[in-house]
Amino acid sequence: MPSLVGNTGKAACLLALLLIAAPASAQVTVDEVPNPAYDALLDRQVAVFSQFISETAVDVDQQVMNGIVIDRRYFPAILGKMVSGDPHPTCTATLIGLTTLLIAAHCVDDNPDISLAFGSRTINARCVMAPAWNSEDDKGVDLALCVLANAVQGMTFERISFRLPAIGEALVLSGFGCTEEGGEPDGELRLGWAPAQNRPPGLSHSPGTLYTVASIEDGQSALCPRDSGGPLFRMPGAIDGPREVIAVNSATTYAHGVSLFAALGAPANEAFIRNFAAGEYTPDRSRTPIPVLICGVNMDRGCEIAP
Repeated sequence: MPSLVGNTGKAACLLALLLIAAPASAQVTVDEVPNPAYDALLDRQVAVFSQFISETAVDVDQQVMNGIVIDRRYFPAILGKMVSGDPHPTCTATLIGLTTLLIAAHCVDDNPDISLAFGSRTINARCVMAPAWNSEDDKGVDLALCVLANAVQGMTFERISFRLPAIGEALVLSGFGCTEEGGEPDGELRLGWAPAQNRPPGLSHSPGTLYTVASIEDGQSALCPRDSGGPLFRMPGAIDGPREVIAVNSATTYAHGVSLFAALGAPANEAFIRNFAAGEYTPDRSRTPIPVLICGVNMDRGCEIAP
C-alpha cells in the first residue's frame, strides 16, 4: 500500500446518532456470553451532558479534506455512527478492544446508550464521558469510552498510545465527512495528513488539545463536519503498516486548515483511560472492579502493531 506522505486527507464530523455500523465481515463474531463490565455499568448512574459544542467557538462539523478513500478492510475497527433519516455516518468511532469503543464525548453526551451493527447482529453499548467533560469549550477532554454488552471477535482492533507527538510531526487524520468546505459527505472513509502544531493564535487555551494546521492548497488535510470522534493516527509508513491512535477528533475551523483533537496522552485523559481499563468506570466504589481490555493498555493480542 502507498504511504500517505504527499497525499491529502478528508474526514467527517457528527452531531448525534443512535446506531454505529461496521463493515460486513464473515470473520466478525459476537460472543453470546454477556460482558460483566457492561452489566455492572448498566444499572449505575452515568453523568450525561446534553449541551453540544458551541458553534460560536469552534465549528464542530468536520470532514477530512484532501483525503484519499481507504479500503475499509484495512481499518475494520473504524465505525460510522448513523442517525435515522441520514444515509451517511454522522460520527466516527474506533473499536480499541473486544468490548471497548473510543469516541468523542460530544457525540454521545445527549444519550450514552448506543448500538453497534455487525451484519444482522446488533450489540448494545453504554458510554462514559471523561470526568472533566463539563465545558463546551474544552476540546482537550472531548472523549468517551463505551462498554459493549458482548465481546466482538474476529477483527483486529486499533491500538492507542499515550505518546504525544512532536511539533511538526506528520499525523494522519481520518473520518467519514466532507471533502470540501460546504460539501456533502459520501459515506467513504478517508485518510489524510497534516503536521502537529502549537495552538494557533485566536484559540483559547485548552489543556489536552492537539492541533494540526494544514495547507489545503498544498494537499494537506483538515477535519470536516461528521469526522468527530474518529481517530488521529501516528502512522510512519504505509497504510497497511504499523500505526497507533493518539487522539480523538473534536472540532475544526477547516476554512483555516486548523483541526482540534483530544490527546489521549494528556494527563487527565490518560488517567481516565487507565482507570477505565482497570474497571473504575462507575461511581460505585463499593463493587469489585471489572477490568476492560484496551489495546495499548492491558491488551496485546488482536491489536494493530504499534510503530
